[in-house]
Amino acid sequence: PPSPLPHRHSPPLPLHQAAAARDSLVKIMYSRLFTWMVGRITGATSRPEASKRYIGLLDVYGFEFFDVNSFEQLCINFANEKLQQFFLVTVFTAEEQVYKDEGVPWTPIPYADNKLVISIIEEQPEGIYPTLDSMCRTGNSTGRQFCAALHEIAAKRKAKDKKFDVLGAPKINRKESRTKEDHFLIKHFAADVVYHCGEFLEKNNDSLDQGLQQMVLNSSKPIIVEVCTPEAEPASAAKKGPAKKGTSSFGSVGTKFCKSLNALMKELESSQAHFIRCIKPNPELVPKKIHGEQGISRDLSLDRARNLVRAFGLLITASEVIVCDYSK
Repeated sequence: PPSPLPHRHSPPLPLHQAAAARDSLVKIMYSRLFTWMVGRITGATSRPEASKRYIGLLDVYGFEFFDVNSFEQLCINFANEKLQQFFLVTVFTAEEQVYKDEGVPWTPIPYADNKLVISIIEEQPEGIYPTLDSMCRTGNSTGRQFCAALHEIAAKRKAKDKKFDVLGAPKINRKESRTKEDHFLIKHFAADVVYHCGEFLEKNNDSLDQGLQQMVLNSSKPIIVEVCTPEAEPASAAKKGPAKKGTSSFGSVGTKFCKSLNALMKELESSQAHFIRCIKPNPELVPKKIHGEQGISRDLSLDRARNLVRAFGLLITASEVIVCDYSK
């Protein structure tokens, strides 16, 4: 007869730890299953022989600014920052070259540069994402501690450069229920956004407890093992040695997002880009109605994108716009 299984005793977890472990398992299972499905679909539909010539269509992320903004909004808005920078550099560089090729005098046009915002979000070691990863690795940090660290970073930058204002604590009225201890502000190219840091650490954590990780990897279902096998650790992480008993190596959602975004930017930079910019003439979305130059200016991210229109000699008043009825 088969030998009896050794007796194992698993002490029960406190309610909040058990709930956190459950939520972590569900989140990571969903995330890895989604990634696995995308990989299978891509592998089934890709044609390596046709990959040298292709037309790619990128639907640019919409800038998000809600009453409560969290980790998801930071990721989306950071992608917008990167794409906006690519848009500005590509358009202005290409237009300047056309002027030079045609022998037309080129007058440099100043435009709002968002390099500082991008650097304060991703730069090492004191960017927002690296600071968030550092807080997650400690295992006992809180959202307020993360927020306090960002305020400290902003204060240091402000001490070195008095004009620095892209990161800091928001101005809060006495009537508001939110506090500076739980919020930080980023001045994005499109608008100032106040982020609530309460769930940043939980949403950035993409690691499982070692016991849960081993449980899913010992599953009798091959697809579960395939889906749940974690990615190989970077060489720098491997040198630090194995994780302590009862823990697992930290996986960062923010780092993975930045890696994916940087891969996208390299793909865009290696291609010949063309842009289609849509302008809403009025918020009601009705034909034959234009809210004037101010309304169009707001839709173009205030006055910043008007520099692009000015560069092409297309800055005109609303009365000069030909109104077309596309509803018929």
